[in-house]
Amino acid sequence: ILHTVKSFQECYKILVDENYKGKILLHAYNSNEKIFFQFNKKFETYISLSLKTILQNKTKAIPLEYIFFETDDNNDQDIKETYKQFAKTTKTDKRDLLNIVWKNFQTLKKS
Repeated sequence: ILHTVKSFQECYKILVDENYKGKILLHAYNSNEKIFFQFNKKFETYISLSLKTILQNKTKAIPLEYIFFETDDNNDQDIKETYKQFAKTTKTDKRDLLNIVWKNFQTLKKS
C-alpha cells in the first residue's frame, strides 16, 4: 500500500529500480488516469478513491476491477455516499459495484 502525495514518479522509479513484482494499492489516489496506467502497465495496480476525487472526474477511464473507495480525506463522509456518487457518475449499478469491489479485495488479498 502506497500513500503518496505528489511523489508518484519517485515511487515508480524506486519500484522499477528494485525490480518489485507484487501488487500495489495506491491509497488516497488523487492523480490523473495517466499515472495509474503508467503504474498498471508495469505492476498490477489498484487505487482507492475518495468522494472528492470522484467528483473531480479524473479517473473515469480506470477499469472498475482496479478500484476501491475510502473516506480518509473527510471524516464526516459516509462510505455509502462515496459508493453512491461513483455509481451515479459512472452509471454503474450499486449492487454490481459492491460485487466488483469485493472481488477486487479478494484478488488483492491473494498476494
